[in-house]
Amino acid sequence: MMNLFSAIELGKNSILTHQQVFNVIGHNIANVNTEGYSRQVIDLENVRPSVIGLKDGGRGVNLIGIRSIRDRFIDSQLVERRQYQGRYDTMSGIMKTIETLFDESSGLGLSDALTNFFNGWADVANQPTDIATRSSLVSKSQSFTNAMNNTYQRLIDQQEVNDSNIGVMVDEINTIADEIAVLNEKIAYAEGSGVPANDLLDTRERRIRELSEKVGINFYYEQSNHSATIEIGGRPLVSFNQVNSLSVQRNTYNSNYYDVYMDQYGVPAYNITTSVTGGELSSLIETRDGKVVNGAGQVTGSASAGGFTTLQFSQAHGLSVGDLVTIGNQTRSVVSIPGTAQIVVADFNPAITTPTSWQRREGYIPEYKKQLDKMAAGLVYNVNNLHQSGYGLNEAAAPDRNFFQMSTQPAGITSSVNAAGDTVTFTANVSSYVSVGDVISINGETRLVISYNPATFQAGVNPPFSGPSAAGTSWEYYNIKGAAARLEVNPTIAADPSLVAASSLPTAGVGGAVGNNDIALSISRLLDNNSVIDSDNDGVSDYGTFHEYLHSMFSEIGNAGNTATYESESNGAMLNYLENRRDSISAVSLDEEAATLMQFEKSYQSLAQFMSKISALTDILMDIV
Repeated sequence: MMNLFSAIELGKNSILTHQQVFNVIGHNIANVNTEGYSRQVIDLENVRPSVIGLKDGGRGVNLIGIRSIRDRFIDSQLVERRQYQGRYDTMSGIMKTIETLFDESSGLGLSDALTNFFNGWADVANQPTDIATRSSLVSKSQSFTNAMNNTYQRLIDQQEVNDSNIGVMVDEINTIADEIAVLNEKIAYAEGSGVPANDLLDTRERRIRELSEKVGINFYYEQSNHSATIEIGGRPLVSFNQVNSLSVQRNTYNSNYYDVYMDQYGVPAYNITTSVTGGELSSLIETRDGKVVNGAGQVTGSASAGGFTTLQFSQAHGLSVGDLVTIGNQTRSVVSIPGTAQIVVADFNPAITTPTSWQRREGYIPEYKKQLDKMAAGLVYNVNNLHQSGYGLNEAAAPDRNFFQMSTQPAGITSSVNAAGDTVTFTANVSSYVSVGDVISINGETRLVISYNPATFQAGVNPPFSGPSAAGTSWEYYNIKGAAARLEVNPTIAADPSLVAASSLPTAGVGGAVGNNDIALSISRLLDNNSVIDSDNDGVSDYGTFHEYLHSMFSEIGNAGNTATYESESNGAMLNYLENRRDSISAVSLDEEAATLMQFEKSYQSLAQFMSKISALTDILMDIV
């Protein structure tokens, strides 16, 4: 049976419990505007009597614990969606920047400059002897080459901006990972000590969401110690209070750009660049290097010599010089292409084992640069091939002069052409200078390289040269890699427009030759030629017109930008829905807190009255004693 002193103890404990309830309510109200805060509630239970029986009453109310109201499924969905949001927001911003580089609305874009270039040749065809018209052609040609050079350089500038941001992003990821590891330890200690860690859990959830915006992660909770384990690409970034920090290292095989590495408990860090998915970091890497895709077929053989490895593929690889190839966690750029099923790269360390699968990149900035290169190479091939056979003003002999500047042969390396005209043999290995898709010029004729054998020093060309050439013949070349960056009007012609070869006949000499406009007319008609670009890097011009090729690139850039923007907006709508859903479950409602406060206030007042009555009765009892 409860006596008066037991009643006092009951009232005291009950009042203290209600005070804790008031503290929680106040804590909720104070954090109504705190992002990511989860509403806390107190779980109460009645205190059972010490002795079960009809004459023994209860002993009041007891606080079981303080818990946060949260939905783990919603929380995990928020993390996933924030990964997408960080990825597509960043990608959309980068693509909008790239689109401005190809803005045609002002009349000063590449398409207009290309049209002006060919119109300049049409003008010369109409007035082949007019110096002013020739000077105008040179000016329009230089405007076009400058536009190509500048656009290409700005794409490189964007890659460098991405690269710098990757370094910054890695530092930010490490900072958040360190904070999560510290929170893991604090939460484990608090929960192990029986102290609610609700505020620490909220803080950790916020940090996990922040982290997911920056990089794609997988995470799960350990039941044993309440810690969160976080992985990137299947490798642990955070495990309890340990962090496998990220770092960046320059990749000399990829323009000295950053690769991302993860520590591995003291052993050499592992390259995770191609494993990063989701978050801002994935967009920075992907738009800089291209999207990682599985390569066709397999690598079936490799042979190393002189620091370089020749890879043999089971089928046509479709690669270009400068493209990135990844085997395992090692990435190399294509140095040269002997044939459609072979490439040469810097040695792998450790060496690879074949047969093996491989990965390549496609799309985004590297692809846009490659497309500009192919267009520049198509111009050099087609324009120079015609121009070399022509005559400038007052020329009795064709000088084999290029309109666009080409590189001269390496010192001491000459060439010869076989009788069929389809094979060029060099006096030394020119794999550092000549590869599939490149342009070479011999004896006033320009051709595309379709194969190169470094063992025999022989290059196949298409179409064949018109005839053989003896050993010791000089040659010129133009690499497709970086072609748009190097595109330049021959400085000799730029200095003297009379050297523009507009005529297919001599313009001086016997009989008072006056020439014609055939070369200028033929070059101007290249604008509408349907096979001027080697689009698939097999040494054969196979694409449509220059404008069609350029506009297909514009369309590709626009589609990529629109897709990123659409994904950003649609994912943003889903993210807003999930955040509203979370708030409906976990956020603080001032109305609910006010109602709860009133409920417990009345209970508290009743307990106070109860204590007052018990105190009065106790005083009476003490007076009697």
